[in-house]
Amino acid sequence: MASITFRSITTEKELQTCIELQAKIWGLSPDGCDSLITLKVLSMESPPMGLVMGAFDGDRMVGLAIYLPTRSAGCLYWHMLGMLPEYRDAGIGLDFHRQALQWYRSHDVVKLVWTYEPLEGRNAHLYLNRFGACVVAYKSDCFVVEDQMNSGMPVDRFLVEQDLLLPRTQACLDGSHKAPELSTVLGLLPVARNGYMPDADQVLVQIPADLQALKQSDRNAAIAMRQETRLLFSEYINQRGYRCRTLIRGQLQGQRQNYYLLERE
Repeated sequence: MASITFRSITTEKELQTCIELQAKIWGLSPDGCDSLITLKVLSMESPPMGLVMGAFDGDRMVGLAIYLPTRSAGCLYWHMLGMLPEYRDAGIGLDFHRQALQWYRSHDVVKLVWTYEPLEGRNAHLYLNRFGACVVAYKSDCFVVEDQMNSGMPVDRFLVEQDLLLPRTQACLDGSHKAPELSTVLGLLPVARNGYMPDADQVLVQIPADLQALKQSDRNAAIAMRQETRLLFSEYINQRGYRCRTLIRGQLQGQRQNYYLLERE
């Protein structure tokens, strides 16, 4: 979508649109959306705070990104990134991040941290394979929030870090770093599951091909997947110190499949 433009926003009207978009994108209730006061503070340049950016199709805001300051020098917490449904899967998230890089550099930001839904393959591919981020922790019941997207499921999250100075980060952003082919790793690496957690340097953990479709067709199966992967990720990442930098995905026997590659540090 060549018409999409990106810029920081500060006006009350545009910040109010950010609040409305949070409800449209994630189905958040008013209690779950950031307030106008909070967004205004985060958009302040003096004193330097965070960053609120909008993605625009012409004059219409169709996406948003919100970054919070942290107590670590040169580090921002990426609070939100989202697009209206009709603008998803068009590469806008990656373009958003590339545009924000200019702001990071001018404000001496060298590291980003954020959380995301571990079972959402679309986001995993974007954050790990295209941004170059690394999963460093699994957080059970990370948020307590009422919304349409998470209704009925525990809101667990991966905590990820992105070091903007690493060569791998730039290689992912410019597209020169590629994830392995699924057909080359299945059968070579063990696939961890409940009751089978091998002590190998590399293990695979499967997640749904399409989390949102699974929740709509069989919410109980989605919840069961949450419980099983919670055990696996908590054990490997939190207890054994494994890290995850790659989502391996592909088609096998006509079915799309997603696997995380967890690696011993």
